[in-house]
Amino acid sequence: MLLNRSIVKQFLLFFTPLVTGLSVAVSPSLAATLAFSRGTLVINNYSQNPDIAKTCTDTDTLTNAKHGSVDAFADAEAIFSDEPLFSFNTSVSESSGTGRIYRGNAKSQAGIVEEFLIRKNQSFSFDFIASLILLTSTDNSPSEVARADGKLSFSLFDITNRKQPVLLDSFSILAGLRNLSDEFFSIQKSQYVSFDLEDKVLDNSLEGEKLLSGSVVGNYSRNFANKTRLKLIGNQLNYAEVKTPEPSGTLALSCVGLLSMMGIRSKRRKQVSERDALRSQAN
Repeated sequence: MLLNRSIVKQFLLFFTPLVTGLSVAVSPSLAATLAFSRGTLVINNYSQNPDIAKTCTDTDTLTNAKHGSVDAFADAEAIFSDEPLFSFNTSVSESSGTGRIYRGNAKSQAGIVEEFLIRKNQSFSFDFIASLILLTSTDNSPSEVARADGKLSFSLFDITNRKQPVLLDSFSILAGLRNLSDEFFSIQKSQYVSFDLEDKVLDNSLEGEKLLSGSVVGNYSRNFANKTRLKLIGNQLNYAEVKTPEPSGTLALSCVGLLSMMGIRSKRRKQVSERDALRSQAN
């Protein structure tokens, strides 16, 4: 099955300059410490329409600056379209700070949940594009910590018996960066997931900066001997954190009241949207 060329083209036009331009966009004059994490999952060329399609997003940020300044940003978007038929998830988290004592973190999550009724001796398939981009940047001070994590996955469950769902197949990308330690990167897939393209980029050529990105273009295809109800769950989580440690004497005085006096700002946004597809759900 061939990928929808227009979707692939749009994705690559977006993804390539973003990866190559991140290091240019981050300047020590703008932020002494920065962490960035972004994930994108596109699924298209479904072999059939879902009976039910749901999307969800969730974001959370926290900032606390005692001596310095810190910012945190999180955003997420999840889209399901039946004309043309595709789903699109993207989430981004970014934190930046400068000074002697500060902490900021951002979390973002986007997901899809879809159900399909597969007839006896029928196959089910779809194509997908998945990517993670992580970046950490510091001015090499040993007291500065920059952390970026990302996880992107999809899983298929047999929910013919809703009381006892069975995991059939899965795919995941897991990655993380720390400015003071090594990076980690892992891709896992089950038997019926295949890759057409797999790419990983690690760039630490600039002092104090690390860039890690990974992308996969692939396909899922499986035949079902019996009538089966499938649930497809696509999910991604991105986390970015910057901080400098407090002196030990100051840490001993920390409490909820003190933190509020220091000006913690937090915000949380949650959006859930649900959409029933054209056909009613069959049990």
